Amino acid sequence: MKQNIRKTVLLSLFLIFTFSSYSQTILISSKYKIERTCLEKNADMIERFSYHLQDDYNNYIQQKIDNQLEKLSVDNGVFISHNSEKMYVKRILDIIDKELSNKEKKRLYKNHRLIFVILSIDTKGNIILVELSSYGLMEKDISSKRMFNILHQIKKMTINDIRPFHNNGYINFTVVRRFK
Repeated sequence: MKQNIRKTVLLSLFLIFTFSSYSQTILISSKYKIERTCLEKNADMIERFSYHLQDDYNNYIQQKIDNQLEKLSVDNGVFISHNSEKMYVKRILDIIDKELSNKEKKRLYKNHRLIFVILSIDTKGNIILVELSSYGLMEKDISSKRMFNILHQIKKMTINDIRPFHNNGYINFTVVRRFK
């Protein structure tokens, strides 16, 4: 009897640990293949979610496994010059502004949402993965079609003037869009 109780307790602890420590990916749009992942909870119990295209995320994971990519820290910035970084950020923000309707911008402002655009860039300057991230559920404020268009257009962008860094690595570059 005691062994059965111990096994049950150990199994339940294992299940609790498994489901609480790993982020779960949820498909929010089967038409556009957009997934949502819970990244973290802060002290106020507000969750931060990340949205990405399903195929891009699978390719990103496969590349990390095949090429043994490691995340590199960015001490001096991603771009060679500050000017090229400003131009690239402006292009990203222009895409977001162009894609979102005024109604969606007002909802984002009303809900105090910041949109984080997280780019994973490899050593050749190719964008491996694009993620939209925010505190709270963004699918309440932005349609799946708009998210898809933003993710797809940013993924197609080319990057020039990137700093050289060693092979088998990638850098995360984050752009923040505030709504006023």
